[in-house]
Amino acid sequence: AEQKQKQVMLKAVFLSLALVAVACAAPTKSIDTYISPPTTVVNPISSNATVKYVKHHHRATLNFACPVDRITVTPNFDNFAVGFEDPLTQIELEDHIGEPSNIEWAHVMQMHFETTDPRGQERQLGTVGGDLGEMLLVLSAIEAQTGKEFTKVEVDRLFKLYLTVMSREKFYYSIDVAAIENLKQACGCPQLNIADPPEAKKQILLNSTHTAGSHGDEFFKKMINDPAPFNVRKQLIHHTTDAFYNVMWNKTSPLHRRVKFVLVKGELDPKGFILIKTPGYCNAQLLAPMISPELCNKQMGIYHGDAAVLLRTEIAGVLLSKTPEEKNAVVRKANELAATALSTLLSDHNEPVYTVSFEGF
Repeated sequence: AEQKQKQVMLKAVFLSLALVAVACAAPTKSIDTYISPPTTVVNPISSNATVKYVKHHHRATLNFACPVDRITVTPNFDNFAVGFEDPLTQIELEDHIGEPSNIEWAHVMQMHFETTDPRGQERQLGTVGGDLGEMLLVLSAIEAQTGKEFTKVEVDRLFKLYLTVMSREKFYYSIDVAAIENLKQACGCPQLNIADPPEAKKQILLNSTHTAGSHGDEFFKKMINDPAPFNVRKQLIHHTTDAFYNVMWNKTSPLHRRVKFVLVKGELDPKGFILIKTPGYCNAQLLAPMISPELCNKQMGIYHGDAAVLLRTEIAGVLLSKTPEEKNAVVRKANELAATALSTLLSDHNEPVYTVSFEGF
């Protein structure tokens, strides 16, 4: 028990250090001119790190002008947790990611963010709670910076405003089978279509989404159960999820086509968690590597910390009609909340955590 406690504490220290760069990565000039966050230079390379090099002419070609020559995989732990079965190994992760020339890159402002739920299969960008989680973090940051608490009506209005002007085509949130069953039970509809329920059942369903059991995403489940460690107001959580469902259910509005509501299937059984770091010059071009969370029947959560800063910057720019300095302060606060959220999210996890750094010469 003592050894396991030491391992958990050590993992928490490593994770906290890994999140410092993200928390400090907000732009310091105009919010419309993103200043790239600092990147960590691994020199000399740790004995626990593995670097893959490729020749100059083999640099990744699907990333516009973001040359990446090597991928560094660094374990954020000394040993696997005692008793944890079949953990994701460093070799497995390296083989899964592959060579820099094979990485698919996404333009962050054109791609939705999925959650850190590891039950997906496609290559993706990942963050806590997906797009909806980031919207909540920015709203909470605005409340913290301004001292104003948003009402349900105001959150509805701001959410619709963002959907109207956002640069990406879709806004993402997910649910799982267990949450669907909980909603069916709440409204007494065994054949419930949660994406388009009967009008008479909508308020019952909204009330049910205020409970953790009606969510599939771990970030929202834990936050609803106990929002205090996340430093997010519980009523704001409810306002945000209500806004999402109300837009999705309003088929008379074209905005409902802008939400992407995904059912993730299977048992949740993460075998690893990876933190993605990208060079500043890639961040400045709004580019991030897409990674699949599934390999060889093993699940791994994925967090694109640097790319998520760009998403927060866009959301804050839309929601907050203030000076650039005030907008930047909100982004920095949202970064702090995201770092706290990720640490809290992983505090009771035993799977190994790795940092995967994409680097150039």
